[in-house]
Amino acid sequence: MQKRTLVIIILGAAAFLTVTVFILFVVFSPSLRFTLSTTERAVIFYPYSKGLDKENVLCEGSHLIAPWNDKIVYDVFEHSLDESIEAIDKNGEPIYIDVTIRYSPQPEKIGYLHQSFYGEYKERFVIPEARSSIRQIMAQYQAEEIYSTKRTEIEATLREEIKKKYDANYLILNDILIRSIKLPNQTH
Repeated sequence: MQKRTLVIIILGAAAFLTVTVFILFVVFSPSLRFTLSTTERAVIFYPYSKGLDKENVLCEGSHLIAPWNDKIVYDVFEHSLDESIEAIDKNGEPIYIDVTIRYSPQPEKIGYLHQSFYGEYKERFVIPEARSSIRQIMAQYQAEEIYSTKRTEIEATLREEIKKKYDANYLILNDILIRSIKLPNQTH
């Protein structure tokens, strides 16, 4: 009876010690724990099971992760991009346009954004699509119209066109602003 009680006590102590060490390991291991700020969201890549979990977006706060999984963190705060673009007007004349594009990732869709662009959405999508849309829309107007009478209409058209493309690719277009327009005779 005493041997049996001793074995039970030793097994209970070993189990308690194992559980305690595991809990301390999880709590204090920096590779297993991470914290997201208020402007960050994350998704997890599970290399040995389901791959990229696009549906479960992690929000701000502390989170646990197995050491063999990867976290992918995105800043979902508004980004601002200044671009200088050379376009051609309706008459084939060059126009030089400076724009500011304000955009952000759709927080609940960062898994899909990552799957599409692997973290390089600015270089692979934001800049090329904005440039393409701007050139396409500027080609519909004469330089004088772009510079003076139709500027507000052009900004609205740009906003609408770029917004459609961004929405379809998990981005939010907050605004596009034309900072300056230079006609060919103004560049010297």
